Amino acid sequence: TANEFLGGWRTAWTVDAHSGYYFTPTLSGYDTSNTNTLTERPDAVVGVSPYPKHKTIGNWLNPAAFKIPGCPDATPLCSNPADVGAFGNAGVNTLVGPGMKDVDLSLLKTFPVWESMNVKFNATATDLFNHANMGLPATTITSPRTYGVITSTGGDLYGQASRFLEFGLRLEF
Repeated sequence: TANEFLGGWRTAWTVDAHSGYYFTPTLSGYDTSNTNTLTERPDAVVGVSPYPKHKTIGNWLNPAAFKIPGCPDATPLCSNPADVGAFGNAGVNTLVGPGMKDVDLSLLKTFPVWESMNVKFNATATDLFNHANMGLPATTITSPRTYGVITSTGGDLYGQASRFLEFGLRLEF
């Protein structure tokens, strides 16, 4: 009958959703701390949001929010910063990347064949809706062409980068 094929299905859902990963802005090519370190944190510009009004993958961060320590606010990426002898004041892990969404689904059904024999069917879809999860943006303020640009995708919590379908049959006797 129709109920033997349409009834008795079981489902299992997994929904993963979280905010983005935290990360830190950086600068390279300048030793503003006088510690022989060429990768440091920049200064945060007071009163300027680190995010643009409308975030996109090509414009996730506001380039005017940070400057090279020792540069004036008017020219945040000056070519000859003052020797300040200090690290930048931008906090560690104060920026947030894009969030992640993932929906997985399993369908399960047991079909009786004879008294002591069953066929079990299962279908599993990871990333059911094939939603692209974006990676972190470029964080080096001294690379203005790529700063704040997202150029990669990230996987789900289990490392799966895109939709994956799997089917299985099992004969039990």
